[in-house]
Amino acid sequence: MAGRIDLWVAGSKVGPWIAAQEGQPGTLNNVLELEGIGGDFWLACNPGTATDELAKLDSAVREIVTDPVREKIERRYR
Repeated sequence: MAGRIDLWVAGSKVGPWIAAQEGQPGTLNNVLELEGIGGDFWLACNPGTATDELAKLDSAVREIVTDPVREKIERRYR
């Protein structure tokens, strides 16, 4: 293990802050922006992650974002 994170979902403000606190400022790469789910989130993947796997992740996130059930669940936690 190289001690790297392959995938990390984090807010656009908190993610870089945590990385800086861990001595890794400027090391995050934004690979997917999740919109419409109550804030800015990043999904970071290892550079070696297969393109087809990234496409599957993207598709799954887009499905969740557009699913009316998501809004119903989200309302319970507001």
